[in-house]
Amino acid sequence: MSNSFDKLSVLDSFIEEVNSYLPEIEANLGRLAHTPGDMEALEETYRRTHTIGGSASMMDFPGLAHVAHGMEDILGDVMDDMATLDSPTIGLLQRSLARMHRLVDGIRNGINEDAVIAEDDADYSQYRVMLESAARNQDGRPPVDDSRGPLLMTVGFWGMQLHRFPPNLL
Repeated sequence: MSNSFDKLSVLDSFIEEVNSYLPEIEANLGRLAHTPGDMEALEETYRRTHTIGGSASMMDFPGLAHVAHGMEDILGDVMDDMATLDSPTIGLLQRSLARMHRLVDGIRNGINEDAVIAEDDADYSQYRVMLESAARNQDGRPPVDDSRGPLLMTVGFWGMQLHRFPPNLL
């Protein structure tokens, strides 16, 4: 029995599964654009992006994993009340979905994953800057009273992430 993983033997199933999830994600993003409080659509989209990200990591498709995990992070922030599904957030998620489509197509046809990762990172960076700008008071200082705790921005494998810490932990 061989311990090596034969990626080609499961590649067709992987692509088929991801391609079945992408239209569901697209439909759910449409639902969320009209009804941001639709928890069923939010949770389903989160689960689908989580599954794609994990499967892509396992299959060694770092670009697809990166984009899917980025979407998962944003959706998780929304579920944790750290972000809202406003127009800029939905737009970011839709652009990320388009990148996932390109990456899946590129599995067979070839694609520069590093370029797509860089594009995704730049898009997320612009989004984060927009969030930070919106959170500032008119005098340019961050809001002082945030009863949900301070935000910490980290930079890791999947790009920048915002984490909120409850005040009692600091």
